[in-house]
Amino acid sequence: MNIKLGLVTFLMLITTGVQAATITFDSPPFVGGGRMETEYLENGVAFTGLFAHYGTQVPGSASNTSSGLIKLLYGGEMRIAMADSGLFTLESVDLSEYSYLFIQPTTVTFTGYHSDGSSNTQSFVTDGIFDSIGGVNDFETFFFSSAFDDLTYVDIDSVVFAMDNLSIRPVPVPAAGLLFFSGLLGMLGFVKRRR
Repeated sequence: MNIKLGLVTFLMLITTGVQAATITFDSPPFVGGGRMETEYLENGVAFTGLFAHYGTQVPGSASNTSSGLIKLLYGGEMRIAMADSGLFTLESVDLSEYSYLFIQPTTVTFTGYHSDGSSNTQSFVTDGIFDSIGGVNDFETFFFSSAFDDLTYVDIDSVVFAMDNLSIRPVPVPAAGLLFFSGLLGMLGFVKRRR
């Protein structure tokens, strides 16, 4: 009976308590500017494609209270995945207009792919309000639906926008511990039956 309780406790520990990480893109590559990147890694989350990594206090650029952000240009691309290829859930993201050059509502589309080959798409539209470092937070927070649970990767379209504070939660994989305890439980059941 104590082994069953131990197994249940173990399963609860590995399937709960996985906290969401907020990807802040801090620190930018250098103060007062940015550069084009093809990959970026933070908190075990990998961003690949073609995008700019910028500071938030650059005149004419999107601004908020953090120090770094990611920008996508037309023709840019971005894929989000766990560095260990595990599953993840997207919870929320902050989006803004790109700069003074592109101040209009912008539709940003995220396409999430699942391990069974299915996909889901969700689009967010920014408000078109932008003042750079004038004191207003240029970013709005958008929340993903439950269709963005248990993803293998996410692709983002190539419209012009800025992104910050991506909230992402890894999906726990019980793997080795679960196999060990289920095997142990099976062996104990077999021994008990033989008695």
